[in-house]
Amino acid sequence: MPFDLETGQSKVTDSGKSYSSIMLDYMDKKVSEGLPLVAINAAIPGIFGLKQFAAKYPDRYIDAGIAEQFTITFGGAMAAAGARPIIFHNSTFVQRAYDQFWHDLAINEEPAIVIVKGGVISGSDETHQGSSAMTWISNIPNIKYLAPTSEEEFISILDWALDQHEEPVVIQMPEHGLESRPTVLTDFSTSSYQMTKAGEKVAILALGGLYSHGEKVAKILAENGVNPTLVNPIFINDLDQAFLENLVENHQVIATIEDGILDGGFGQKVASFLGKYDVKVLNFGAKREFNDSVPVAELYDRYHLTPELMVADILSLSK
Repeated sequence: MPFDLETGQSKVTDSGKSYSSIMLDYMDKKVSEGLPLVAINAAIPGIFGLKQFAAKYPDRYIDAGIAEQFTITFGGAMAAAGARPIIFHNSTFVQRAYDQFWHDLAINEEPAIVIVKGGVISGSDETHQGSSAMTWISNIPNIKYLAPTSEEEFISILDWALDQHEEPVVIQMPEHGLESRPTVLTDFSTSSYQMTKAGEKVAILALGGLYSHGEKVAKILAENGVNPTLVNPIFINDLDQAFLENLVENHQVIATIEDGILDGGFGQKVASFLGKYDVKVLNFGAKREFNDSVPVAELYDRYHLTPELMVADILSLSK
């Protein structure tokens, strides 16, 4: 991050409470309760604030250097041996560990937890695009991949993930501002979509950090005389098939919104399942392409990810 050349002090000030600070407070609490928790990362402690945790619990912190592959294999082995490792990764670097996710973590069903940050359609350069991890991780068997939308859901998922010992859990950290919203789910072993607003004709499934976009789309649709259903899917790679089948009964258009590449992603999984039903499906997300320092606003226009453009597409399809 930018820093003062003379003093070495960071020019980036702490903006206060965040998902990273919530994570640190949560880990501190669990360690104090006696949980055998270990934090693992690959040379990026700063983006999670892990230096604070490392200073307080040096024997509970492991920085593997730029060796993402090692963190997954090592963390999975620790989980298999009874520890509760939480492995921290940036979305744009975690693809280096694809083979280890597949052959070590997933095949062996090792109950490690992986936190993925920066999984967004971003304006960074082409070597630092975080929009692909959600697609490829969601297509590996034996992994539970979850996208919380609020502080409450984040904590609830962490509680469940640490209590269970059956499977690896990957958590997509929300990136569009800290949200506070009541949650009802405490068990995430089986996919269970949450309907947050009941409507008809049009249903919006807004995943993870872009749930707030779904709220805006629902509001604009209501202003245009459409009473949409709004859904918080939470589960990235496990479809709630019964929920989707019920939606088809009184909805003609189902729109999905995700903060990543569409090909092989959440929306296409929904569309594939609904292909045998008489319903139209719209998927909003990114194209499968490299972008080099393209402003996010420009990308959102290109991908029709602004609430206004999504509403226009939905209204056009629902005529």
